[in-house]
Amino acid sequence: MKPAVLNRRPALPDPEIDQILAGEEELLPSSGFLSAVMERVEAEAELPAPIPFPWRMVLPGIVLSLAALLWMLYLALQPVLTTLRQTHLNVLFSAPESTNNLSLWLVGGFLAAFFGWHALRRISHNGL
Repeated sequence: MKPAVLNRRPALPDPEIDQILAGEEELLPSSGFLSAVMERVEAEAELPAPIPFPWRMVLPGIVLSLAALLWMLYLALQPVLTTLRQTHLNVLFSAPESTNNLSLWLVGGFLAAFFGWHALRRISHNGL
């Protein structure tokens, strides 16, 4: 069985490659190449610095655009937010005599989350 041949060109023996490479002439740039390159470099060095982007003038416009976008979003969602606020406030503060009062559960959950976060923060800063 014959091994698969990946390179179909005949391999040149090392002495032939050395002879071919030794016979090549040294590449030299044309006579005016160096002076043309140096003239171009000097011309680029003499150009004034590029004008910087005026961030101080653009930043207020960006801030005002974002504020207007947020205001439009608020106005578009205001009916939904009002409805949610009314229904949730009614659920939270209705029936205070009930033992399954949702507001007590929410306050307890928030307190537990806060104290758990606070304890983990102290442990992570002080180490064990």
